[in-house]
Amino acid sequence: MTWSKSEIACMVLASPIIGPIYAVCWIIRRSKHLAEATLTYFFYSAWGDLIHFITTNWIRFGPQRQSRNEILRKQNAAVFAPLFPGETRLLKLHPRQHWPDSGIYCEVVSVPRREIQYEVVSYDSRDKELCRAIKVDGHHVMVTDHLYSALRHLRNNDARNLWIEDLSTDGLDSERNGHQDDRESILIEAFQVIIWLGAAPRRLKRLIPLFDESPSVSFEDDSGSMAQIFSELLKRPWWNRLWSVQELALPPKVIVQCDKHRIPWSNFAQTIDLSYIDSSHSVETSRAKTMALSRTKYQSEISYEYGLLSLAWEFRDSQVDDNRDKLYALLGLLPKEERIIKVDYSKNVDQVYMEFVQAWINHYGSLLILNLTQRQQRGTHSTWYPRWSEPFGDYPQFFCGSTFSSHSHNFWEGKFSAGGGRRAPSCIHPNDGRLLRLQGFSHDKVAAVAPSSYEPHSSGANANWEECRKSWWEFTQTWSSDDQEGISQAFWLAITAGLVDSESGTINYESVQRATCDHRRLFITENGQLGVGPSAVAPGDMVCVVFGSPVPFVLSECRTCNDNTRGNQDSDLASSQTWRYLGDAYVHSIMHYAGDVDDDVRTGRLYVENFLLCG
Repeated sequence: MTWSKSEIACMVLASPIIGPIYAVCWIIRRSKHLAEATLTYFFYSAWGDLIHFITTNWIRFGPQRQSRNEILRKQNAAVFAPLFPGETRLLKLHPRQHWPDSGIYCEVVSVPRREIQYEVVSYDSRDKELCRAIKVDGHHVMVTDHLYSALRHLRNNDARNLWIEDLSTDGLDSERNGHQDDRESILIEAFQVIIWLGAAPRRLKRLIPLFDESPSVSFEDDSGSMAQIFSELLKRPWWNRLWSVQELALPPKVIVQCDKHRIPWSNFAQTIDLSYIDSSHSVETSRAKTMALSRTKYQSEISYEYGLLSLAWEFRDSQVDDNRDKLYALLGLLPKEERIIKVDYSKNVDQVYMEFVQAWINHYGSLLILNLTQRQQRGTHSTWYPRWSEPFGDYPQFFCGSTFSSHSHNFWEGKFSAGGGRRAPSCIHPNDGRLLRLQGFSHDKVAAVAPSSYEPHSSGANANWEECRKSWWEFTQTWSSDDQEGISQAFWLAITAGLVDSESGTINYESVQRATCDHRRLFITENGQLGVGPSAVAPGDMVCVVFGSPVPFVLSECRTCNDNTRGNQDSDLASSQTWRYLGDAYVHSIMHYAGDVDDDVRTGRLYVENFLLCG
């Protein structure tokens, strides 16, 4: 037999302890192999905790370091029995033992939730380093340092039943679909949720009167030091974890805990709203206030204007381990009728994001969601679905105004109706889920584009609006110089998206121009019309009006898809061009549909085309 390095190291390091009693182990197990006797000693001797510590650290720092967490997780999983349908795995946390035995002892309780009162521990579970040992039903189970600290401080004089994500779920992809529904009911039926924020900041005791709503305490005291203490709490990783939103919003009662300090959520939420914190620590407070608002809305049954899209946008910067959870983790905050997608971990990330776009368009009859993809476009690699795992650019857009922008520009919100207000029809392609089917009518093709786009946040010459506007004006002169008055009017209409004709005397036209042209490029169509479109617009691109959008779209032919399908006469795509979505556009003459679009479609006066977008 060949001993592993782990076995050899354990015996060498533990030899001062093993020596005096090894003979006893050998006599008891003399019919067994030496290694078996040693392992028997490890698990059944009074020194088992020390040996477990040695072996664990060998795994942690030895050659197996890369796979240590997988090894330890498999060991943990062997401790827990599979759950039957309708059961929930709870851990009964026992009170602290008398010195010197200060270990953490738990007992598995697997019963129907309604038969027992329990609490949920909400903590930052993204820490994956298993480095601390607790005892569960007499077996060693490895947990993270963060969870170990939480359990140590959650011990009371009496045992308490806890639902803990890392220990109460199996985490297998094949079982995660059902776990999402269970997770929601677990939170709703819990006695309370304990938000564990970790170690208490220094001088946290000074904030306790504030959390108790004492009128004599304010954040201005002591040169703002109390504001800094509270700000440190709001910087904890828990606030940036997406699953925390659901764990805060759904339960009937929430407690915030740091070390032994316990704060009712109602008091904590009122503290978030204090003006001094809001003005001095806006990033952390804004995130916390958004999460607090999600709880208020859920508990008050207040709906979101755009359902899951609104939630996904509000929490787009929150962190998840699995990018599919960028959407799945928010479904529990919506009523059943607004959950337009189902949890399915057998699908990859792109499939989940695509199906969300298709379901959202079919549910709301709007193409607003496509507008968000414009902020992530990458030329030939652009897609028609937002990639929620990637950052979004932030600049004004004709479609949504200020709805999905931190900018306050709402110059164009509700002002356009290029599609005549007609809803988007079913957008699902019958044979290929990677294609998005839109309907509308083509207007014109792009003939030429300005030499540069306006990129205010870049470091080049494109960041200077005056220089960019000058080059755009020169471009219009070289293209058409016959009608100076007409081209001048068209130019100013284009770079202000029609607001140059506004009678309002309060409009700052300089800011309007910058907002209109932010990340955009001037173009002229084959019929001689000026327009402003995405910075990636190029000659040959199509300007079209699609139903479900109040503004025109610019589409670029997808040559790769078209080349692959031209030779396949049996394919449904053989007779249809595919396009890439570039973004919205302003072309003055088509921003408002003249007539009744539904009547024109019904009578055949308007020729309706299909536009297939490839992703």
